[in-house]
Amino acid sequence: MIEKIETNIPATVRPVLKEAFGWPGYLAAYDQGKATFGFFDDNTVIGVIVCGLIETKTSGRIGIVKYVATKKQAQGKGAASALTEEALRWFETQGCREVAACVEGYNTASAQLFEKRGFHPRPFLWQLRRYRWQLPKVWLMSNHFFDMGHFWWSKSDDTQESSCLKPQGLWMWVVTFFLFMGFLLRQSVPLDIQTLGSVGIGLFLLTLMRFGPIYWMAKRLDYPLVYKGWETSLLLSAFVLWVTGGIFYAPGGLYPDKPGWREDEERDLLATLHVPGLIGLWLLHIFVFSVLYFSPGLDRFASELSLIFFMVSFAVMFDAWFAFFPVDSMAGGRVRKHYPKLWLMIAVSSVGLFIVASLL
Repeated sequence: MIEKIETNIPATVRPVLKEAFGWPGYLAAYDQGKATFGFFDDNTVIGVIVCGLIETKTSGRIGIVKYVATKKQAQGKGAASALTEEALRWFETQGCREVAACVEGYNTASAQLFEKRGFHPRPFLWQLRRYRWQLPKVWLMSNHFFDMGHFWWSKSDDTQESSCLKPQGLWMWVVTFFLFMGFLLRQSVPLDIQTLGSVGIGLFLLTLMRFGPIYWMAKRLDYPLVYKGWETSLLLSAFVLWVTGGIFYAPGGLYPDKPGWREDEERDLLATLHVPGLIGLWLLHIFVFSVLYFSPGLDRFASELSLIFFMVSFAVMFDAWFAFFPVDSMAGGRVRKHYPKLWLMIAVSSVGLFIVASLL
């Protein structure tokens, strides 16, 4: 049975959020929205959906599904589906021209839930075209800030389902290249041919050693993969660049290329796929360090090698240390959960090598 929860909302939904999102994930679900519906079983709430409204001048009123959460005992009872249908009916009564939701890349259950109801993943350029100057407001009020493996889904009256540039495009690396050049400008490094060449070589090596071993392992296991770009993560990269002066390498990730896949069913295999990619970056880190500091004959390339080493250092630390909430479904998180000793060695040694290089 579904009922609208109107009193004591935080205390009612907190047990469900805590079980569904874990610690400290449920603490991030702080927004009560405009309407909260509960799925009750014997007077006990075992599922909740939190709905919000976003008023825009460019797209009218947008309904936003802020959270869908269910307890384990709700499995097989159709709680999530029933809650979603109730939310869609409520959005219709509110005159929403569009309904949207943020779905993590690994949250395949939610993706399938929305896909069956006519939702589509919307790339950044689609969002920019539709929401225009109100896009920051839409993100803020939907608790959606940067794509780090999650994507914007919506159901609207827009007949153009995608933008002219797809997420799976070369342009992600082109923008990443220019962000790296922005780092050089931030550090007052002259943009000569040698320096720009070093950035290109570094980006090529990062891409090769990060994704190449994963593709190799996937081929061995006959496991289909597809690349998906984290488009708005480039905004986070730019923020890190101009505010902290660092480099944040996040052009995208590899995902299972098969319909109906579920994270909980594929988790062990995905961890196995990520191991060679993380090891590849780690070995590249050690190799560039060795060439930079133990190859006297290459002294004339010291500045270029230093730049590449800096790029690789941030990439391997990013992949290794992004292993905890809310990014524990990335490479580091999956390896940490299934190969903790290997993860600890790579995570600690990558930081140690970077510190040693800084002292030399």
